Amino acid sequence: MLALAILATSLPGRAQTWEMLPLIPFQVAHPYTALDFLLGPTPAQDSLVAVYTAGVFLYNPSGAAGAAGDNGSVWGAWHPLCIASVCSRDSGYVTRAGSVVIGDRNRLIRRSTDRGRTWTVTHPDLSPDPMAELTLGAFLGPDGTPGLLAGVSDDGNTARSFGDGAPGTWQQAGNAFSFHQSIGEVPPSPSLPNGRILFGVWNGITYSDDKATTWRPSSAYGFARYIAWSFTWQPIAGHPYGGTVYAGVQNVAEGGEYGGADVLKSDDGGLTWTAVHRFTRAEMDLPSPAGGDVSQVIVFATPDGALWAGVSLGGGLGNPRRGGIMRSTDGGATWVRADAGFRDTSNRGYAVDQFALARDGRLYAATTRGAWRTVTSAVAAEAGPHTAPSVGVSVRPNPAGGRVEVVLTLETAGPVRVAVVDALGREVAVVLDGAAGAGETVAAVETGAWPAGLYIVRAVVPGRLAIARLVVTR
Repeated sequence: MLALAILATSLPGRAQTWEMLPLIPFQVAHPYTALDFLLGPTPAQDSLVAVYTAGVFLYNPSGAAGAAGDNGSVWGAWHPLCIASVCSRDSGYVTRAGSVVIGDRNRLIRRSTDRGRTWTVTHPDLSPDPMAELTLGAFLGPDGTPGLLAGVSDDGNTARSFGDGAPGTWQQAGNAFSFHQSIGEVPPSPSLPNGRILFGVWNGITYSDDKATTWRPSSAYGFARYIAWSFTWQPIAGHPYGGTVYAGVQNVAEGGEYGGADVLKSDDGGLTWTAVHRFTRAEMDLPSPAGGDVSQVIVFATPDGALWAGVSLGGGLGNPRRGGIMRSTDGGATWVRADAGFRDTSNRGYAVDQFALARDGRLYAATTRGAWRTVTSAVAAEAGPHTAPSVGVSVRPNPAGGRVEVVLTLETAGPVRVAVVDALGREVAVVLDGAAGAGETVAAVETGAWPAGLYIVRAVVPGRLAIARLVVTR
């Protein structure tokens, strides 16, 4: 949780070692611009989808056979879903319905609902980049399917689909003021019942409260002020806006064309922003730039309350750009290196363009030199900042395939919220939200309908957080 005073050493699993996935064969440069997961029956059968300059590729971590691309070939564990001769992509997204939707530089939107075996053009005159699926209740389609939002022009125009990107569902939305870079969302809260959509653009951050129909500038918007590269969200129990939203930005106003790599935060749903940290080249142990400096920040929150940042040098260095990975457990105020193994022979890592969290808790990174992942789970094993003796939580039995008991322990009576989130940070159950007495409280949770995988049980009282891992098996 971001409002808590968390020590950098308080969460287990702080140190992480990274490993590189096999490169896509026959390619010289490997700049991945997006990663996401096609879910299988179990986490071991999940497949990683990489959007890449040569097309869209699927990686089966288990090495199992997957779909061949349009050219009919299969290369090791990587399978081409859509190669460059068919889809010269600008962006891509895997929806929760299991569809792969890509934006094409030839101004086409393509969609596959069979893991890349076949593709359908769903719009003949849009080139979406970036693209994101929004889970806000106000952005759902008639059948409850989350909507898709995309930036579709250099001057700020947007488009949306309330039908999983299917043909006939795309429509023009409002203008977000400037060239698009990233999309975020603020979940519904008492102060913001319908939630809020955020757009990171080349002049800062804009927002919409009406399904992307109209856009307004936030306090972080202004001519040549920021380039907003990324957003991430951390919930806080009892917070009027549900929690804090973070942005990774390039501070153009202070540093010029390649100026400062900052982390901003907002506690009012993205209206006003304050800087919490600026990364430096010395802090990142990056080489001296040739025309660029540390300027890009990709922020990502994991369900244990930690923040991750992929920090990289700006332009002027050619490709691949250099970068490293940092981790914070105090809401971004202080950071520690978390990129052991994320190096080449010159002891310099690569620029991170996106993070993705697998259901087994391992963190993946799309970089300018291939895809990387943590060797073990990046989510803390259990317990949290200052949990003893104020608050504790455990689960029994664990692993489990059906009913479990969540055991909450409080030193003193008071308000508490206990919820279960999946490894992707989505809340799947609220166990308790209200007052609880001192001592032990036991609540039953039925997991029989949940997909197999890693889940995090979070117990939050004012100023305290406890977490426990739950593994659901089938």
